[in-house]
Amino acid sequence: MNLLDVTMSGNEAISGSGGAVSTAGNGTTSPTVNIQGGVFTANKAPFSAAIDITELSGSPSAGDHVINGSVFSLNESASNIGAVYLRDEQGNVALSNVQFIGNTAGGLAGAVSFQSIDATDATQISCVACTFSGNQAGTYAAAIRYDSSNVDDSLLIDQSVFEGNSTADGAGNDGGALHVDVNAASGSVLVTNTTFSNNVSGNDGGAIFCENGNAVVRLVNSTISGNASRRHGGGINSACETSLNNVTVTNNTAGVGNMDNTTGRGGGVRRNGGTLAVQNSVIAGNIIGLNDEGEDCFGNVTSAGYNFIGTDNDCAFGIAVGDTVGGAPSEDPMLGMLA
Repeated sequence: MNLLDVTMSGNEAISGSGGAVSTAGNGTTSPTVNIQGGVFTANKAPFSAAIDITELSGSPSAGDHVINGSVFSLNESASNIGAVYLRDEQGNVALSNVQFIGNTAGGLAGAVSFQSIDATDATQISCVACTFSGNQAGTYAAAIRYDSSNVDDSLLIDQSVFEGNSTADGAGNDGGALHVDVNAASGSVLVTNTTFSNNVSGNDGGAIFCENGNAVVRLVNSTISGNASRRHGGGINSACETSLNNVTVTNNTAGVGNMDNTTGRGGGVRRNGGTLAVQNSVIAGNIIGLNDEGEDCFGNVTSAGYNFIGTDNDCAFGIAVGDTVGGAPSEDPMLGMLA
């Protein structure tokens, strides 16, 4: 299917999925989707408000699905997935220069759900130069939900912006921007040259939440700033194998209006499982609770050297060569205006 510079506005699926477009394999044939340009706005459906692309079990291998230069705005799902659902068991998915603005889901995934459910065939997904702004989820994953079941599955996010996305308040409403759940050992996520700012989680992980220790999550040359969580992990909350290299984590807050009246932990980063390693990074100027108490990290953190940590009082930070650790909430990393 090819869609070139189309506008689809105000369409509604009364039942099922795909308010504007729905395509699926049938066990004999498999969809290949190419979308170039175009605007998809104010579409509605109970499930995946704008576009639903599903490759059913038993379908032959699809080609690569491509969405390039498109805008998805103000689409609304009463249930899950505010804009685009891509469930692809065998083909690859490439998004580039796509904008997701102000989409809403009553349940999970305010903008996009990437789901790979085949344990035998790997899927590579990329999202390059994409913008996610003002998307909302009623449960978890305000911008992107990534759900993988294959050891060789991968998600690449590069040169992208996540700004002002949010999940509703509530237990389990994690991931103010990105929610990762990898069910197979060592499925991977790589985030490079990307900014997460002013995202809010109604539970854990103001910007990023990773819930399964099988995942490998790497952040490189990226900024996480001004995000907040109602409970833990104002910037990042991770139980995965997570690493930060040349990453700035600052001005994030955990425990804002905490629902169960417990103290939020990890204003910048919280490790609650898996591993967390940092190198050439700044984690400073983050706070917990309404009393603005400084706490940049929580849980054991491994240093690979040359980091600036504002305070390590609660994260058992193992100091390595080139590290600077302030040891006080007032330690100033002297950062300029963040891009």
